This record gives sequence, structure tokens and C-alpha cells, in this order.
Amino acid sequence: PTIDGHMRIYQRDEFKVCHLVASPHTGHRTHEQASGVGAGFFKVAIATHGRVTVQQYDRVTTLSPGELTLYDTSDEYSVGSDMPFGVRIALLPKGALEIEPELATYKAVTKLEGEQARDIRDQLLNLREDSGTDTWKKISIQLGQLLRSDRNHRLDSATSAIHLVKRVQTLVTRHLDDPRLSPDFLAARLGISRRQLYAVCRDQLGPISTYIRRQRLEYSRMLLADEYNPTHPTSIADVALASGYEDPAHFSRLFRAHYGFSPTAYRQLAEQGKEYTG
Repeated sequence: PTIDGHMRIYQRDEFKVCHLVASPHTGHRTHEQASGVGAGFFKVAIATHGRVTVQQYDRVTTLSPGELTLYDTSDEYSVGSDMPFGVRIALLPKGALEIEPELATYKAVTKLEGEQARDIRDQLLNLREDSGTDTWKKISIQLGQLLRSDRNHRLDSATSAIHLVKRVQTLVTRHLDDPRLSPDFLAARLGISRRQLYAVCRDQLGPISTYIRRQRLEYSRMLLADEYNPTHPTSIADVALASGYEDPAHFSRLFRAHYGFSPTAYRQLAEQGKEYTG
């Protein structure tokens, strides 16, 4: 649909602010776009009128005027509204916050609240084209301090093993085609350390790297057995890519080691109507 509205943008070095007022719509940053231009920044969205919904990491938050949240340009996200809305978005280099990325990930797409958050909001709303780089840096450091002050709560929340395991399973399922999928990838998006990730997954999922590989191979097996589905990839190389393997030869070796058949041989068995019972 046609989008009506106006946008004002100004920039100081790597810092940028955009004020958008528009008719109902939602903008999506896809997985393919997330690793391209604009990666490596955090965005802070502040609703100025209407309601603004932000989605990332299987989380959704809806902002009313004056409320703000943080999200990461290096991963998929959606921002928009089903009603006319206004939003001011500040783009901040990750390094400017002077924090571990996992802290920001933990707080991503949650409302930033409290006196310190309101002070940061007011400073961002009052930024002008002539605001100096030092002003931007000061706001970024204050935002990092706000996130760092939540460290203890973050570690306490991470002890909810059942909740975390479910989130791990959801993230793995949604990112099977992403070559970045790894323990580090999962830990960053969950806002926990690799050590915590290994600990919470050990009993229910086993070694997390093994779990990822097993899920990828099982997905590839499903694709190979259902090649006539027009939505599924057809060639072995395409199946490998859809399962997160950029090297088809490496994929074939792993598949054979796991199932006892090459991908081609397994597809032939599937075409003959023979079921895999391994």
C-alpha cells in the first residue's frame, strides 16, 4: 500500500537520528539485509504519537508516546503500526555504549524504564542537527550504564532453564538456514554467556553444537524426502544451503556419517517409497 508521511534525518559522524511520521505500515529488516549495510548498530525507538510495535528475537513490545526500546540492526526486526504513528529512532554504534553486546541483547525489545531511561529519552528527543559528537557519545555511554545496571537481574533471569531451553529450540528452528547459527549466536541473542547456555541445555538437549547439527540434518532429510513440494529446494546444493551448510561436500559428509547414506542415495530411497528407520 501507499505510505503517506514525512521523515527528517540528520547525522553526526556515525550517529544518526530519524523522526518519522507516517500512515499505518510496518518496515521489516530481513535476515539477508541484517548482515549488510547498517549492521553493527543499536537503534533506540521512541514513540512520539500513536502506538509503535517493535519485534525482534521472538519478542514484541508496543510503545505508547514517550516509551522507548532498544534493538539491534545486525539481526532481523520489524517496526511499525496499524494506525498513524510517529517515532524517533536514534542509530548508535555498538562500541559507543561500552558494554558487552549480550547485555543489550538481553534488554532488546523491552521497554526501558526508570528515571535514567526517561533522562536518556529526553536527551534523544532534544537532539538537533548542530548537536556535537560529544553529546551523542555521552548519551550512548549513559545508555550503556543503564543496561549494565541491570546485570544482576539478567543473571537471575537466566536461571530459568525451562524457559531458556524453549527459546533455544525456537531460535534453532527459525535459523536452521543461517550459517551463523552456533552456540555464540544463540548466547548473544539470549543475552547469556556460552557457559550458561551449555549449562541450561546440557540435561534436556545435550551438547548444544550436537543439537544444532542434529536439527539441521533432520531438516535436510525432510527436504530430501519431499522434493516434489514446490516450496522446497530441489538440488543437493540447495538443500545444503537451506539447512545452513554453505559447502555441499561438507554437508554430504555429515549426512552420510549421521544416516549411513549419501544425500543422493537417501533421495533415491525416498523416491522408491522406502522409509528411513535409523
